[in-house]
Amino acid sequence: MVRSRNQMLPTSRHLDFLDTGAVRVHGTRVGLEHLLFEYNRGVGQNELPLVFPAVTAEQASALVSYYHENRCLVDEYLDWSSKRAAELAQNLDKRPLSAVELRLREIAANRAHS
Repeated sequence: MVRSRNQMLPTSRHLDFLDTGAVRVHGTRVGLEHLLFEYNRGVGQNELPLVFPAVTAEQASALVSYYHENRCLVDEYLDWSSKRAAELAQNLDKRPLSAVELRLREIAANRAHS
């Protein structure tokens, strides 16, 4: 299991630090990693609220500054978050399918053969 990294990040009034280790934009369900992924893809800080309507322009600006001021620690968190997402996806693939999922797969297979 990958350990939490959020306790290494400096606090910010624009962030919520969850017990799971995740970091969210304050008052939203938007993960810091998702916001910064878009920013690093070239989405400007003024456009981030268009991509994430729950995020205000003030939050976007503050979090981009926070990222640049704490880049090394935030990059460690982003690495942890990526590993955690991969681990969760792997565990999801290992779990047994529910009766509903089995039935849906059966229906899809029957339609494919029709």
